[in-house]
Parts: sequence; C-alpha cells; structure tokens
Amino acid sequence: MAEIRADRSENVKYNSSEIRVYVKRGRLSSYPGFSETAHWHNDIELVYAYRGGMNFFVDGNVVELGEGSVIFVNSDRLHYGFSDGEDCDFLCVLIDPFTLCPERLTEKYILPVTDNRSCPYRIFSGESGGRIASLMESMHSAASCGNFVLDAMACAFSIWSVLYRDDELRMSSEGRGNAALSSLRGMLAFICANYGEKVSLNDIARAGNVCRSGAGDIFRKYLHTSPVDFLIHYRLERAHDMLLGTDMRVTDISAECGFPSVSRFISVFGKKFGMTPSEARKKSART
Repeated sequence: MAEIRADRSENVKYNSSEIRVYVKRGRLSSYPGFSETAHWHNDIELVYAYRGGMNFFVDGNVVELGEGSVIFVNSDRLHYGFSDGEDCDFLCVLIDPFTLCPERLTEKYILPVTDNRSCPYRIFSGESGGRIASLMESMHSAASCGNFVLDAMACAFSIWSVLYRDDELRMSSEGRGNAALSSLRGMLAFICANYGEKVSLNDIARAGNVCRSGAGDIFRKYLHTSPVDFLIHYRLERAHDMLLGTDMRVTDISAECGFPSVSRFISVFGKKFGMTPSEARKKSART
C-alpha cells in the first residue's frame, strides 16, 4: 500500500535502513491491466527490461523501453510503465542521490543532473546501457548477502558516475513547472491516500484545484483514462496485493479498498483479471 509524504511523493520502502536504495525484480503482468500506477518520488529510478519490453510514461512523454535497454527517470518526475498486454520482466533500482555524498559535493555532482528540468528521462542502450544493467544486477545480487550496504553503495556510486558523465543529463536548464502536472500530482496523491473511502469526481478535482471537466481533461491527456477509472484501477491494484499478500477475507478486502459492495468488487475484478478474487488467490497459492 502506497504511503504519501506531505510533499505528495511516494514513500519508498528501501531494502535497508542504512542506505536509501531500493532494488527489486518485477513482472508487468503482476499489475492490473499490465500497467503500474502513476507515481513519483525524490529518488531517481532505473528500470532494466531484461525480457520483453514496455512503454514508459514520464511527465507527459511516452517512450518505448525495448528489451535489453535501461530507462533513467529523474528525481520527482511522474512516471509509470505499461503495455497493451505484452509481458515484461524487469529490474528496478531506486537511489536517493542526495545521500550519496556531502553537501559540497552534492552541488557539484548531483544537482546538475537532478535539477535539469529539460531531461526528465533518458534511455540507455549499447555500452552505457549494458554497464548500468550490469551494476543493477550486481546490486540485486548483493541484496541477498550480508554485505549489501557496502556493495550497494559501490554500485550506486558507479551508476551515478555513468549518469553524471552523460552530457545530455548534465545540460543546464532553468525549466518551468507544469501547472497541469502539478494538479495531476495533487489528484493522484488524494486518490492514493483516500481510495478506501467514498470518493467522488468533485473530491478528486478539488484536490487538484481544478473543475470536474478540467480534472477529466488532465487525466485523459497524461494518463489516457478518466479520474474515476483511475480510482477503480488503483483500488483493484491494492485489492490484488491484499489477496495475494494477506489472509483477509474477500468481503473485508472489498470494504478496505472502497468498493460499495462485494458483488461490485467481484464484477469489476473479474472484468480486469478474467477470474474471481477467490480464484486469483487459489491460482497464486499453486504457483
């Protein structure tokens, strides 16, 4: 379940309390409709598609992440991966770059990348992509051994060295904030924090300081869906996690995720996953 900070970014669950690094493998088909939920965080994100590919949304841009490529998503950018039904196995790494080095070095080596508003993302392939992917794999391997903190720090510094040396990432730019994206972030944060309650379109629009039609226009422009459909998608994603990760009853999960009735939950879940919640739980238990 996502936790939202006061600044409306996602609170990342790092692998260790000693270093602000997150590393985990994932499969796109584990997400409802082959789509992650749009989110953002202060950390930079790297996604390595090692089997299959996906599309990636970053601050209004949609790019293709091909098999064997790595996407870098800059700090505090709205993003998510998705596909039209094609699966993708990927490795995800999040690094809080502001804790890598002392403040005097942060200004010289970190801010030129994170403050570059003209570069919300970068696709790496070829030699540089292979180098980053190898370091990501090494970091993932270290997560299962006793030297994770030291090995993760070494990998994080090496990854940042590759990023910093990329001329496109270090281009200086003042850049301007996008009012529509700011509204979208406010509405998404509201949904993530209140999906278990009764939520109306008016509530969502109010969180973004826009009218109902404005909320719809923003969601369709950036996420290609409506505010209400996004809310349902997010509820289903949380319900799916609870079904597979807890022993909660289906009726309790339905109520916890804000569905008006169990029958409604089962109906919507079936349309999205092609099976009932109970069948999904049994299927997961067999694998």
